[in-house]
Amino acid sequence: MSKVTLEPADFEYRQKVEIIITEGRLEGNYITFVEQPAEDEIIFAVPRVDELYLPLEPEQPVTVSYKKLSARYEFDEKIIGRDDNRPVPCLKIKNPERVRRIQMRDYLRVPCEFPARLDLAGGLNKDELPRRVNGRIVDISGGGVKFKTAIPVPRAQKVYLKFKLPLIDKELNFVPGKVIRRDQDDVSKKYFLGIEFSGISIEARNDIIQYVYRQQIEMDKKDKWVRE
Repeated sequence: MSKVTLEPADFEYRQKVEIIITEGRLEGNYITFVEQPAEDEIIFAVPRVDELYLPLEPEQPVTVSYKKLSARYEFDEKIIGRDDNRPVPCLKIKNPERVRRIQMRDYLRVPCEFPARLDLAGGLNKDELPRRVNGRIVDISGGGVKFKTAIPVPRAQKVYLKFKLPLIDKELNFVPGKVIRRDQDDVSKKYFLGIEFSGISIEARNDIIQYVYRQQIEMDKKDKWVRE
């Protein structure tokens, strides 16, 4: 599992961040940049979707997330102001005293393409989400997967994955995980879920690492493998 610690906030001009809204009509993950870091507040460019600025207003709860080296950082705050008179409309968010530092293990990640299923945990509104979600795993590591689907499974949703690993012919059932990010492709409208394993057994993780190793050999032939 990832290790979480608290550290002082540290932002730089034009630093890339992700604004995450977990509920409501604007629910989603939006990429933007730091326009002005300061001691008391941080000014971010208002995120855009299809060239339109999002209608984010003061008091909107958000999670701000960003990566540095092998760790991900995030904090929860509310928007405290908006300025549309700048050349680029901006949001003001209180500068937190501490941010959560989530140390990620350095697992090799490889692209792939095979079918999988999610079983969604916890209470669900059946009118909004199905209990089971079909899709495809498009990359995988010992720490998690990227899952493509037509269903907008929300961030923070706990899931159980079922899939069969090609190359090593291993079937894994009820692998526990959590959706830590969600993006949508503008063309296909498909959702890409970043799912982090949580509480996965040693045996299941070792099977995945074995598959990744075999897949790496295949990808090395084409020089296409990447590292998380």
